[in-house]
Amino acid sequence: FPAQITNPSGPFFVEFRNSAIHAGKAFMSVLSLMGVIFAAYLAAGRIGVVAACLIVGISASETFLIVILIDLFQIPVYGLILEKSQWHKILPERFQNWVANRKQKIQRRMESSVLWQRISRFQPMAVVAVSMLPLRGFGIFSACILSFMMNLNRVVATILIMSGSLMGTVLAILVFYYPARWLSALYA
Repeated sequence: FPAQITNPSGPFFVEFRNSAIHAGKAFMSVLSLMGVIFAAYLAAGRIGVVAACLIVGISASETFLIVILIDLFQIPVYGLILEKSQWHKILPERFQNWVANRKQKIQRRMESSVLWQRISRFQPMAVVAVSMLPLRGFGIFSACILSFMMNLNRVVATILIMSGSLMGTVLAILVFYYPARWLSALYA
C-alpha cells in the first residue's frame, strides 16, 4: 500500500474519518435524538433541551420548534391535572377538614403578602414572567399553577403562558447558540 493510505494522519484517513462523522450525524436515528432531548428535558427543563439540541447539531429554528411543541404539550396536561385536583374525592372527614384549614391559612397568608398583592395587580405579566424564566422550578408548570390560582380563562392563560415560553425560548437560544456550536465543533 502507498504510504498515504496506511498513514493514519494521511489525507485518505482524515477524509474517511470526516465523512464517517458527518454520515453518523446525518443518520443519527430519530429515536436516539428524541431520547437525548427527553433526557435533557427531565434533567434541566427548557434550558437542557435547548442546549442538547444545539450541541447535537439541530438548527436554531428546529430547536425553537421542538421546545415550543414540548411547552405546548405541557399546558393541557398540567391544566387537566390541576382541574382534576379540584374534584372532591371520598376522603375521611378529618382529613378534608385539615386540607380545608391548610388551604384557608395559605390563602390568608397569600392575601396578606405584599409580594402576592403586587403579583395580583399584574396578573398577565406575572404569568408571562414565570413561564419565561429559564430557571428550574419556573416555567410552564409554575405558570399553569399561577394562572389557575388567579382564575384566568383557559384561552387567556394559554396565550400568556405560550408568549412567555416564546420569549424564554428565544432568550435561551440566544444565550446557548455560540457555546453549543463551539462544543459540537469539538466533537466533529
